[in-house]
Amino acid sequence: MSIFLIRHGKPIGAINPRIGAAGFARWVRRYDASGLIPDSQPPISLRARLPQGLVLSSNLRRAIES
Repeated sequence: MSIFLIRHGKPIGAINPRIGAAGFARWVRRYDASGLIPDSQPPISLRARLPQGLVLSSNLRRAIES
């Protein structure tokens, strides 16, 4: 059995402005709802090497898009 750990690509919401405590929850919600930057998808060469089988993923948009 093989296990592959692959991180999602760069999210669109990966902007890190200075924010206070009150704005942090809002930033997290936007970050979690953001998709991936279009050219941040895993390369086709990587996807082709992965065996078919069970995939476990977060239900966050950036993980699903990867």
